[in-house]
Amino acid sequence: MKKVVLALVLLLNLCFSITCFAGIRDYPSIAVLNFENKSSVPNNLTFDDVSIVTDFMIEELVNCGRFNVIERQQLKAITDEHYLNMTGLIDTTTAAEIGRLAGVQYLVYGSVTNLSTKESTAGYQNSVHGGLENNQHIVNANINVRVIDVETGRIVLASRGKGASTSTDTKAYLDRRKETTYLYEDEYGNLLYSDVETTGEEHTFVIGTTEVSQVQVHNALAKAVEDAVYDKKTGLIARLDGKNKR
Repeated sequence: MKKVVLALVLLLNLCFSITCFAGIRDYPSIAVLNFENKSSVPNNLTFDDVSIVTDFMIEELVNCGRFNVIERQQLKAITDEHYLNMTGLIDTTTAAEIGRLAGVQYLVYGSVTNLSTKESTAGYQNSVHGGLENNQHIVNANINVRVIDVETGRIVLASRGKGASTSTDTKAYLDRRKETTYLYEDEYGNLLYSDVETTGEEHTFVIGTTEVSQVQVHNALAKAVEDAVYDKKTGLIARLDGKNKR
């Protein structure tokens, strides 16, 4: 009898699991909510519009060919009309209402959890001829993503992504200065004073980008979104296909 009950429980669990993912594997209709910014942005970066991450996510979900993605402006029009919050901070009731009004089965939401920079310098200096300096600027970005079933309010998929974008600049210092020392003596050959005259110039040549740009920030975020969707072990597609076993 116990074996029969155990078999029934396992069968029910299997059916429940298949039911949860059958819809999301069958070209479901989804909408992407605005991502949040939960990162502490360094002073040397500008990140005023987190909606760029939402756009990146929509593009990747459309291009993967696994979902029917609702147009962002259409979703915004619906939420504005009904005074609903479109950010990632939603409860089950709001999610179900947005899904019903938009006619979608699932909602995608998430946040930027890290946006930081790292710089390194390597070079060589020569007191006679000048020197060479190479600077590397790296922007790192991390995001998390959730997919929620609007009917049940359950999170059915979750993923994290990371991305980095690197820029470099090279500076060459050419020292073309020459110092000439003049000695002034009295009639007996005693040194009265000396004077140093400097002629020529020191030149600096710069190749590359010396500061982190907004384009570099966007590139790091785009790579983080791509990683969250396509990573072979932890991406949304891998989890959807059951390939995330570790």
